Amino acid sequence: MPAIDNPLIDRFLDALWLEKGLSDNTRDAYRSDLALFNGWLQERGIELIDAGSELILDHLAWRLDQAYKPRSTARFLPGARGF
Repeated sequence: MPAIDNPLIDRFLDALWLEKGLSDNTRDAYRSDLALFNGWLQERGIELIDAGSELILDHLAWRLDQAYKPRSTARFLPGARGF
C-alpha cells in the first residue's frame, strides 16, 4: 500500500513542532504513520480530514493483520488522535 502525503499532515506536524518541540525523528515517524493511514483511507475512497475514531481503530486492526511491529502500531495512535 502506498503512503500518500497530504498538506494537512505537514501543517499538523508543523503545529506539533511549534507546540511541543517534537524531535525530527518523532516528526518523521508521525509523518510516515499518517501518510500510510492516508494511503489506506484513499484506497477506501475516504479523505483524511473525514477520518474518525472508528476508522482509526479499523486501521489499527489492519496494521496488526499486516504484521506491523507493535511499537510502530502503538506510535500511530497518538499521532492519529492528535490529528
